[in-house]
Amino acid sequence: MASVPVDSTVTMESLLGPKLLKSINDSTSTSSLLKDTKLVGLYFSAHWCPPCQSFTPILKKFYENTSRQDIQFVYISSDKTLDEFKNYYGSMPWLAVPTDAEAAKLKGELATKIRLMGIPTLVILDAKTGHFITNQARQQVYDARVSTTKDDAQKVVDVWLAQERVPLDQAHLVAAEPPMNFFMQVIMAFLKNPMYMFGMLYFFKMAMRYYKGSALPETDTPPLGQDGKDEF
Repeated sequence: MASVPVDSTVTMESLLGPKLLKSINDSTSTSSLLKDTKLVGLYFSAHWCPPCQSFTPILKKFYENTSRQDIQFVYISSDKTLDEFKNYYGSMPWLAVPTDAEAAKLKGELATKIRLMGIPTLVILDAKTGHFITNQARQQVYDARVSTTKDDAQKVVDVWLAQERVPLDQAHLVAAEPPMNFFMQVIMAFLKNPMYMFGMLYFFKMAMRYYKGSALPETDTPPLGQDGKDEF
């Protein structure tokens, strides 16, 4: 693991605020809640987000198979209303950043630092230094979902524990972009190369012309009279 400058260390309090929620109506100092863990997983999510709704149960199962001495998760909400937050966070077993105005400011600053591209996102930080480890934890947890046992979960956590850390203000230099699916790759290819679009339109036009020509039913020549004129 590469060494990092000592003065680059940041506290969890400065990142997440002085207090975290243990439940909807129970808040405790951030330092006391995180002092005995090695890693902090920041879970950016929201009630209104369908992919979040799908991933949260997977993360819950993963959470149940990990040790709080190794990792603690913190929900960072993008819920639109307080009721949404209460309903969604009420189903989660981990900590959460409060929803007050000061916390909202901290969340915005944190999202900017790690260049948050969308939700759900799971970012892993070193609990002692605040240094960035990975923003690809969601994919790693998802890949282990089929048979998540304590051993499976521990293997993923061990990868994070062994991974190189960098100061949070340098996270954008090492943060991997989330992999694009095939549909998005095609769209990006067209956006970067407009001529592809013209080519596709041309071939589409030619294919439609061919289809229309071949799809027309054969017609019989109408009968003609002896003098070549139509019969009535």
